Amino acid sequence: MASCSVKYNHHELLHHNPLKSSYDARMSTNISVPSNNEDTTKLFEVEMKEIEGNDIAGTQHSTDGSDSDDGSPYDLHNNDDFHNDMYNPQAQLSTAVSKVQIKLNNLINNHKASLKLHDDIVVLFNDYIASPNFDLNAKLKTRKSFIKSMESSYGVTHLRPMNTEVLLHDQSRVTVPVFDVKSMILDLLTDHNLMINANIAEGYDLFSGDVDLNNPSNQKYSEVHTGDEWLPARDRYCSSPDDIHNDMPVALIIFGDKSHTDLHGALALTPIIFTLTLFNRMSRNNPKFWRPLAYLPNLSYGKNKADKTPTKDKIQN
Repeated sequence: MASCSVKYNHHELLHHNPLKSSYDARMSTNISVPSNNEDTTKLFEVEMKEIEGNDIAGTQHSTDGSDSDDGSPYDLHNNDDFHNDMYNPQAQLSTAVSKVQIKLNNLINNHKASLKLHDDIVVLFNDYIASPNFDLNAKLKTRKSFIKSMESSYGVTHLRPMNTEVLLHDQSRVTVPVFDVKSMILDLLTDHNLMINANIAEGYDLFSGDVDLNNPSNQKYSEVHTGDEWLPARDRYCSSPDDIHNDMPVALIIFGDKSHTDLHGALALTPIIFTLTLFNRMSRNNPKFWRPLAYLPNLSYGKNKADKTPTKDKIQN
């Protein structure tokens, strides 16, 4: 143990970085995770400093008569637990890649995200770097900029919600994100993956709304068009086909259910979604066949359980 003061610097041992899998006897790498306010260029800085008392190869021993290092459990070369493949100075360097992964792990921990997200992001970027379309000079966009760019490229800007002020029964106003109903209906009707014969209700004419009474599926109550009020409702709101009118009945099934993301229900939201009755039951059970109409905020926040608001006003809200 007399040789420990020569072989290692005590100051360096006290500042040993626990992120490193093994400790290099010749060189010490100071790996730091910069804060979000620091210049991002500091992420790729490499600070190296040489430990006193070692030569380049790290194999010289004391010649002043002091105790030998032979048999010391801290001898990196004679220790059976030390693997030669780990004693690689290049592996101990604080490379840009290792610093990026430390920063990535720190971000995931700060946002309390799933730990598996780290591996998913690593796989994603490794696949992109290894792809023939990898562009070294390309820069990633922020989330909002990227979404706006995709909306413009695919022509789906009209599907974005609009914040609308709604007047409640007590004359108070709330802001409700509302989607354009026509755009959402057309988004369903023009989706080639949804509008196929296998997804349409059996025995139903898609364009006129007529019901084939000879179809065995229409001999019992099942789909929406098999109800007694389907044809009267169709005749009331759709004109008879002629040279001027060519109405296509499109009926909606609307659903809403309150959901919250916190323990006490303060951060609650009620999504209002819909689908079309022309789809069969199996298709309507698939979330891909539904579109949003609005997101209602928590209108009961701040009111106690003894709220005396009439039921008709609660329904109106």
